[in-house]
Amino acid sequence: MFGLFLVIYLTKTVKYWNQVKAEFHHPVKSNFFPTISISLLLLSIAYDSINQSVAYSMWIVGVILYFVFLIRILTYRVIFL
Repeated sequence: MFGLFLVIYLTKTVKYWNQVKAEFHHPVKSNFFPTISISLLLLSIAYDSINQSVAYSMWIVGVILYFVFLIRILTYRVIFL
């Protein structure tokens, strides 16, 4: 399911870039972007018993994305409040 939603949202990003950009700058909608990274972190826990290298790769990508989203959201809140 995660892969399906990821493909759909990536298609939306490519096709409707300005709308996704507006969502990213919206004070409420931007809070949903980190769910992608949190999903990767949770999936890495599930994949740990199946394939540790895949789980570790998912964890690394999830941590990096979460950090990027965290910095972006906190910076946006400090600058625009």
